[in-house]
Amino acid sequence: MSSRTGFAVARFVVALGILVALVFQFQHSVDGAFEAVNFFSFFTVLSNIAAAAFLLWEVARPPETQTPKVAAFRGAVTLYMAITALVYAVLL
Repeated sequence: MSSRTGFAVARFVVALGILVALVFQFQHSVDGAFEAVNFFSFFTVLSNIAAAAFLLWEVARPPETQTPKVAAFRGAVTLYMAITALVYAVLL
Protein backbone atom coordinates (compact mmCIF):
# COMPACT_ATOMS: atom_id res chain seq x y z
CA MET A 1 0.00 0.00 0.00
CA SER A 2 1.43 3.36 -1.02
CA SER A 3 1.62 6.29 1.38
CA ARG A 4 -1.06 8.11 -0.68
CA THR A 5 -3.43 5.17 -0.21
CA GLY A 6 -2.61 4.99 3.49
CA PHE A 7 -3.32 8.69 3.95
CA ALA A 8 -6.57 8.36 2.01
CA VAL A 9 -7.71 5.49 4.23
CA ALA A 10 -6.77 7.42 7.37
CA ARG A 11 -8.60 10.53 6.16
CA PHE A 12 -11.69 8.48 5.32
CA VAL A 13 -11.68 6.74 8.72
CA VAL A 14 -11.31 10.04 10.60
CA ALA A 15 -14.05 11.69 8.51
CA LEU A 16 -16.33 8.71 9.11
CA GLY A 17 -15.63 8.93 12.85
CA ILE A 18 -16.50 12.62 12.88
CA LEU A 19 -19.74 12.01 10.97
CA VAL A 20 -20.74 9.13 13.26
CA ALA A 21 -20.12 11.32 16.32
CA LEU A 22 -22.16 14.18 14.83
CA VAL A 23 -25.07 11.88 13.97
CA PHE A 24 -24.96 10.35 17.45
CA GLN A 25 -24.92 13.80 19.06
CA PHE A 26 -27.77 14.95 16.82
CA GLN A 27 -29.89 11.91 17.74
CA HIS A 28 -29.00 12.28 21.41
CA SER A 29 -30.04 15.95 21.36
CA VAL A 30 -33.49 15.30 19.92
CA ASP A 31 -36.11 15.83 22.60
CA GLY A 32 -39.22 17.95 23.04
CA ALA A 33 -37.36 21.29 22.97
CA PHE A 34 -34.87 20.39 20.23
CA GLU A 35 -34.30 22.82 17.38
CA ALA A 36 -32.06 21.81 14.47
CA VAL A 37 -31.09 25.45 13.84
CA ASN A 38 -29.75 25.70 17.37
CA PHE A 39 -27.79 22.44 17.02
CA PHE A 40 -26.13 23.56 13.79
CA SER A 41 -25.29 27.01 15.15
CA PHE A 42 -22.58 25.71 17.50
CA PHE A 43 -19.00 26.40 16.39
CA THR A 44 -17.98 22.89 17.48
CA VAL A 45 -20.54 21.26 15.20
CA LEU A 46 -19.74 23.54 12.27
CA SER A 47 -15.99 23.05 12.60
CA ASN A 48 -16.42 19.27 12.71
CA ILE A 49 -18.65 19.34 9.63
CA ALA A 50 -16.02 21.42 7.83
CA ALA A 51 -13.27 19.00 8.89
CA ALA A 52 -15.23 15.94 7.74
CA ALA A 53 -16.12 17.59 4.43
CA PHE A 54 -12.52 18.60 3.79
CA LEU A 55 -11.17 15.16 4.67
CA LEU A 56 -13.65 13.46 2.35
CA TRP A 57 -12.83 15.95 -0.39
CA GLU A 58 -9.11 15.22 0.09
CA VAL A 59 -9.82 11.50 -0.37
CA ALA A 60 -11.76 12.11 -3.59
CA ARG A 61 -9.60 14.74 -5.29
CA PRO A 62 -6.66 14.05 -7.59
CA PRO A 63 -3.31 14.63 -5.84
CA GLU A 64 -2.14 17.32 -8.27
CA THR A 65 -5.01 19.74 -7.57
CA GLN A 66 -3.22 21.75 -4.87
CA THR A 67 -4.17 25.41 -5.23
CA PRO A 68 -3.87 28.42 -2.93
CA LYS A 69 -7.60 28.15 -2.21
CA VAL A 70 -7.20 24.53 -1.11
CA ALA A 71 -4.28 25.49 1.12
CA ALA A 72 -6.31 28.36 2.61
CA PHE A 73 -9.28 26.07 3.30
CA ARG A 74 -6.98 23.46 4.89
CA GLY A 75 -5.50 26.17 7.10
CA ALA A 76 -8.94 27.45 8.07
CA VAL A 77 -10.19 23.98 8.98
CA THR A 78 -7.01 23.34 10.98
CA LEU A 79 -7.50 26.62 12.86
CA TYR A 80 -11.17 25.82 13.56
CA MET A 81 -10.31 22.40 14.95
CA ALA A 82 -7.44 23.81 17.02
CA ILE A 83 -9.78 26.40 18.55
CA THR A 84 -12.34 23.68 19.28
CA ALA A 85 -9.69 21.51 20.94
CA LEU A 86 -8.30 24.42 22.94
CA VAL A 87 -11.72 25.48 24.23
CA TYR A 88 -12.53 21.87 25.09
CA ALA A 89 -9.22 21.38 26.94
CA VAL A 90 -9.38 24.67 28.83
CA LEU A 91 -13.07 25.11 29.59
CA LEU A 92 -14.52 21.63 29.63
